Amino acid sequence: MTMLYFFRVFCLIILSLFTYGTVLACRCAIHTTEEEYKRSELVVRGTIIGTDTVTLATGLNTDRHGIRYGKRRYSLNFELLLRVKVVVEKNFKSSTHLPDTIYVLTSTQGTACGYPFHTYHPEFPSIFYDFIIYGDRLTQYSIQEIKKRKRLVKQITRYASDDAFFTSRCRLTERSNEQELAKLEKLKS
Repeated sequence: MTMLYFFRVFCLIILSLFTYGTVLACRCAIHTTEEEYKRSELVVRGTIIGTDTVTLATGLNTDRHGIRYGKRRYSLNFELLLRVKVVVEKNFKSSTHLPDTIYVLTSTQGTACGYPFHTYHPEFPSIFYDFIIYGDRLTQYSIQEIKKRKRLVKQITRYASDDAFFTSRCRLTERSNEQELAKLEKLKS
């Protein structure tokens, strides 16, 4: 084998490494504050008071042996999510009546555009956990058994939570700052 062959193989390996990294990377469209405000169901300023991880059914997979939902059969797609407990300081926009405390969820995977919230530590100053959060209501799925005629039938149910929302790196979620808060005050009025 020639030196040219080894050089070509080496170049292919290097090229595939760069391609592999970019394929798995999170890519987002850049939105202005106004655009993000319009498309979001939730825009709040809040303080994080806790973090944990949960596994939820957030999607469906086509599965011919699954449970009928509409015209097709599906199985549930479970995802590990970071759940952040937030005390709402200022509500700029909400599609539902907000309680004082809400949950904001995001993917634990950076490649899935999960927002990089830090783990909550009560000894850190609260300013470290002061955020402006843009998101949408969290939609979940569950399997329930219902009685049809004389037998139990499994059924997939889809529901949106009133106190849980989803955000990602593709949203304008960020640490609270005066410039963004001023823009949101103008948009709210």
